[in-house]
Amino acid sequence: VLLPNSEGHGIGHLLSKTIGHIFGETARGVDLRVEIEPVVDPDQGVGLDLVQVEREMGNVGMADALFIGGDVRAAREVYEQIVQHYRESAVGYLGLGNCDGWMANEAGQAGHEAEYRRLWTQALGHYERALDLDAGLLPALGGRAQALASLKRYEEALPFAEACFDAESDNFIYA
Repeated sequence: VLLPNSEGHGIGHLLSKTIGHIFGETARGVDLRVEIEPVVDPDQGVGLDLVQVEREMGNVGMADALFIGGDVRAAREVYEQIVQHYRESAVGYLGLGNCDGWMANEAGQAGHEAEYRRLWTQALGHYERALDLDAGLLPALGGRAQALASLKRYEEALPFAEACFDAESDNFIYA
């Protein structure tokens, strides 16, 4: 069910206003997909109960915020819960790959080479799973290239890095 968010009333408007307050003006005007389920209460009759407001993406947003805020391990726990519940979540696997890559770099800086390689290998698997689910997920393609390069598999990494650059040559991340 698509609830309008521009009419100034109803749940769609309330959620849009709340999201706009939390995330700023860029979130305003976004259509919200909401599932509702009939609830039968013998004393109250039939009503509607809000049961889900894009839970997957809400959880991804929370994990992303934790990651950006520097709490990579907590973010990883949330991404792990996402892929356990939403097994087809490409962005959940992308997040796991990003967390494992970050922790791999920390291990490498601390001189723990075996942990560095283990985590980059794990990150590579997450990026590949994300791409299996969504072949057009460019950050996962870039993550795959980075993981392969970090594992010194440069010849394998190059075509993926070039594909990212070809797709978004104006994006400094892929330059």
